Amino acid sequence: MNLRISAMVVLLVMGLFACSKKESTPVNTSDVSLSILSPTDGQTFKPGDSIHLLAKIGYNGILHGYEARVTDTASNGVLFDVVEHSHSDSFLIDQYFVVNGTDSLVLLVDVRTEVDHEGNYADKQLYCHYQP
Repeated sequence: MNLRISAMVVLLVMGLFACSKKESTPVNTSDVSLSILSPTDGQTFKPGDSIHLLAKIGYNGILHGYEARVTDTASNGVLFDVVEHSHSDSFLIDQYFVVNGTDSLVLLVDVRTEVDHEGNYADKQLYCHYQP
């Protein structure tokens, strides 16, 4: 019985520290490979168009998730947002969304990946347009 309790305590402690950065592993955000493959910078969309957000993220260590957000630059209104908190050395973001409305918009596409839980991240941004 004591062996079972000891094993549970060890597993619990390991779980608590599984997400922590190892002091011997320096974080270098410039080693993160982050590409937004779609949409392209400057691309224009019309009402009813399905906007494909396709991005690839890679790193030589474990990343701690990502966020992909599309905002209207005039109002800072969020038009699309996806957040994933999982641990991997690579992510593929493959999402679709539609923008409708009567106003022309400049859209900021921002993809960010968390390198650790200490606030280190890498990101890539581009702008595209919505024209009704």
